[in-house]
Amino acid sequence: MPIEIRGLIEPIDIKSIEFECTTCHARHSRPVDAVHVVPTECPSCKAQWFVRNSAEYVRLPDLQDILLTLAQMPGTFPCKMRFEVTGLKQQ
Repeated sequence: MPIEIRGLIEPIDIKSIEFECTTCHARHSRPVDAVHVVPTECPSCKAQWFVRNSAEYVRLPDLQDILLTLAQMPGTFPCKMRFEVTGLKQQ
């Protein structure tokens, strides 16, 4: 019987955003507070990731801003907010 492991994380626990190239599988991680420069290509193989001024390219900094804002506001909400993460592996 398969067992699914889930976890809950608070916004303050999100420290970085990782980008994995679908071409060469190299991983590139940037701290959430330093990702406002969206990578347009893989640093390893130069495969294109984002087209400048595309919807994804323009909206990614919005995601980063939301994560930073939520992380900087612990204790100011009348409730705790957590994100559910599925597919975790037991170590």
